[in-house]
Amino acid sequence: MNSDPGLPAKAEGAGTARRGYGSGSLYQQAGNWYGRWHVDGKRVKRKLGPVRPAGTREGLTRAQAERELRRTMSAHEVLPAVAERVTVTEAGER
Repeated sequence: MNSDPGLPAKAEGAGTARRGYGSGSLYQQAGNWYGRWHVDGKRVKRKLGPVRPAGTREGLTRAQAERELRRTMSAHEVLPAVAERVTVTEAGER
């Protein structure tokens, strides 16, 4: 609650919009943009590119990182699960 009676009270959770399900998430870590989403119940994380420092042309803005996340998510192909595990010895004998 706001202590000033002249100002409107801030609604709980206002200002933090939630993403739709299946849209992934975008975050910064160590000067890089990363994307995270789920495919077939498994979490996939990918590095998207460097964060753009203020006043420069190198790196990705948030909007550019969002586009790269969408592109990466659509290009990500889920590999089928391996039916059986093969040891190095068994692979050599095949």
